[in-house]
Amino acid sequence: MIEISGIFIQVLIFLLIFSFPFTPELLGNFFGLKKTFNLVDSHCINIIFFCYTCLFFSFLNFDLRIFFKVYFFLSIIFFFLILKILN
Repeated sequence: MIEISGIFIQVLIFLLIFSFPFTPELLGNFFGLKKTFNLVDSHCINIIFFCYTCLFFSFLNFDLRIFFKVYFFLSIIFFFLILKILN
């Protein structure tokens, strides 16, 4: 049972982290397309953005653990702002 809860928590953290900074609405407005992006598209773009950001900070010899903690904190703040906007 503890393994299942660990997997569930990892999935939630994954979805929380990669929902920041681009949302489907933001991507649709930015590119000005009639077709809207779905959640999977925005998560894929966020994963690519996160990987390139980690690569950039690793070239600058920053500690990636600190970067991850800051990125996670920003993701949580962004998540609560989106919830506030939706209500």
